[in-house]
Amino acid sequence: MAQRGAFFVAHACRPTATWLGAFAVLVTLAAMLTASPVVAAPKEDHISGSDLLCLALNVYREARNQPIEGQLAVAHVTLNRYETDDLPTICDVVFKTGNFAWTKDPNVVKEWPHDEAAWDMAQRVAHQALVDPAADPVKGSTYFHTVSTEPDWAPGLVRVGRIGDHVFYRTRNLAAAPTP
Repeated sequence: MAQRGAFFVAHACRPTATWLGAFAVLVTLAAMLTASPVVAAPKEDHISGSDLLCLALNVYREARNQPIEGQLAVAHVTLNRYETDDLPTICDVVFKTGNFAWTKDPNVVKEWPHDEAAWDMAQRVAHQALVDPAADPVKGSTYFHTVSTEPDWAPGLVRVGRIGDHVFYRTRNLAAAPTP
């Protein structure tokens, strides 16, 4: 039995390219968090490294082809939902069923970001959004869609504006947000 356990530990902990890549990202995110103060969200005392990672993944998946302002807008929509939802973490907001299109495809969820420059920028944008929540370019928006779609939930919301290929919305009554 001890040999089986030793075999498992030796092989389960063997570094692979994916494991090393994930570790490098977490080290980078940890360095970013310690390099500058992160303004805590009112409902949390701190934002975890996992939350920063989830926020960066959401920016990467939803907006990597958008201008920086558009990427920042998507980060703020995620953070605005975090502030208005009854979910305990940013990761819960990102992976809540139906919140973001990319999370509906398990193959996309499992795939690590492959465009290194876009991934680096998404991490920087996520960090910036956490550091300066007042710099929200979409003024409290909690919804967005691409210009190529017309979701049935959009008419019930207030259009805030368009940045790049995304249109941003907020609720009419912030206390009663519809589920897209």
